[in-house]
Amino acid sequence: MERELKESEQWLASILKNLGEAVIATDKNGIIKYMNPFAEALTGWKRDDASGKDLINIFNIISEGSDEQIENPVVKAIREDIFYGLANNTMLITKEGLKIPVDVIGSTIKDDTDSIIGIAVIFSDIFERLKIEETLKIHKH
Repeated sequence: MERELKESEQWLASILKNLGEAVIATDKNGIIKYMNPFAEALTGWKRDDASGKDLINIFNIISEGSDEQIENPVVKAIREDIFYGLANNTMLITKEGLKIPVDVIGSTIKDDTDSIIGIAVIFSDIFERLKIEETLKIHKH
């Protein structure tokens, strides 16, 4: 039984590590518990440095081109259970201060009694997609 559990944990850890999306998991208060290598690469933060810190200090996001405050993904996920997108033109500001356009999905992590125990934030760099969309718009006119 213990061997099966360990094997299952290794299986899940491998999937999260190699998933082609950035993943950050927090507890229900937004304290970071896990980051995969894609999340490290996009945010500029190493997992060991980010672990134990508040998500909003590591996953620093703004709405490009407006002064609109972006809602904390933890609060939004708890309210909506799952969400797709935070704001128009959501930009991630990396540890080094670079702005990267991102798509964001957030969802709650629940235990077997359906109580929220954490939040998963999945995000991806959409710079290339935006470039292609812009090119298509130019060629349409």
